[in-house]
Amino acid sequence: WEIGNLLLPKMGEPITLFTGKHANKRAGKWVDEIRTNAGARTLSAFDDRTELYKRAKTEVVALLGDLKPPKAPVQVKFFGMETAAAQGGPLLALLNKVDFIYFSCVKVGDKLKARFKKIEYSTENKRKENIKLLAQGFFDELEVDIKNYPEQYFWMHSRWKDNPDIKYEDKEALL
Repeated sequence: WEIGNLLLPKMGEPITLFTGKHANKRAGKWVDEIRTNAGARTLSAFDDRTELYKRAKTEVVALLGDLKPPKAPVQVKFFGMETAAAQGGPLLALLNKVDFIYFSCVKVGDKLKARFKKIEYSTENKRKENIKLLAQGFFDELEVDIKNYPEQYFWMHSRWKDNPDIKYEDKEALL
């Protein structure tokens, strides 16, 4: 996530990062300052959404896709279990008729390997079907990366916290 925020502006690609509210305001301000100094622009969940839609037509808009949304989720399969996924990224892509791209960056030896994958959908589907299709495609790609590089995925969120079958104290349940 952060590597893409730093690399794309250096490659001449304008990027806007859509960020949520930071629990620690000082840390949030510090991270936003680093991003801005690298050439990225940020918009938060509290900014005018029309600006976000406008930027999506002319530049890369990046959103974290693996966070569990606080409201209005779409259900997807992730590691074989149902979980909530945000609709925002897929909806933004569909409304603006722009590509929905999965991005990851992993360390391989002493080099960084970036991966971009366009998630496909059908214009014949209803919007709700395409939102689910794009969200599922994102999580399918994320799952591939986690399986290939499990030691590089640092996950601070309780993805299945609403699932009574998962006990986070039992680490084996998460593998």
